[in-house]
This record gives sequence, C-alpha cells and structure tokens, in this order.
Amino acid sequence: MPALASWHIVELDLVGELADLVFLDCQWTNQEGLVVRDGPDYRLLARVATNAMASQYLARPSARKHKDYYDRLAAGSLKLAGEDRIAICSAEPGEIAANPAASYYLLDGVGRCLPAMILLKEQKLNHPPIEAFLAERGTV
Repeated sequence: MPALASWHIVELDLVGELADLVFLDCQWTNQEGLVVRDGPDYRLLARVATNAMASQYLARPSARKHKDYYDRLAAGSLKLAGEDRIAICSAEPGEIAANPAASYYLLDGVGRCLPAMILLKEQKLNHPPIEAFLAERGTV
C-alpha cells in the first residue's frame, strides 16, 4: 500500500458498498467459475456470489473453508467486525474501468465476504453491518 494512503475504520452498507467491492481475479477464482469475464462489473462481490450460488460452489470439496465461514456467519458465531473486520482499499483505475460500479477493492476478507454475500442474497444474514479497515490512496 502506498505510503500516502490514509487508513480509517468504516462500516459498510450491506446492500451497496459491500456488494460493489471488487473481488479477487486469479487462477483459482476463474477455475472455480466465481469470476466470469462476461461484461461490465464481472468482478463485483454481488456478481461473484451469484455465480457461486448458480454453480453450487459451497457444495464442492474445494469450498470447504468458505462453507465453514458460511455456517459460522449464518449461526452468528462469526461477525465481520472488531478483530474479524475485513480490509479494503481504493480500487485501481483498471479495476474501475472493468467494473464501473466499484470504488473499492476487497484487500483482505475474500473468504469471509463471499459467504456473507451469499447469505445476504439468500436473506439469511441478520447481524450488524460489516466493518472494514479502509485504505484510501493519496495523491503525489
């Protein structure tokens, strides 16, 4: 993270801000069919969660850790706040160009946020807002 970044702790709006986080794009997310390059906003967390639900991702052996987070979030034993808050940062210009609805990149918490978004889409998540460390890039 650049030295000119300023850090804050924020609460994310579950419907908009969380849903519009830019998700990790790598070999794993592509192989699992989570990130599918099929138009604008293809890397937004809400879109990735929809892809996961459509492919029954959480039923796969490769999703064991995410399924554990899903179960813990659903039971209320894990909350994305306090010591378990996530980290986000200002999205890069290229990420925003491919995902125009985005402002922030999901820096740490991919494994917890995907199950949380699935639960939100299923209308099964009922606990306080998600907290994040936010790094905003400064200008030189």
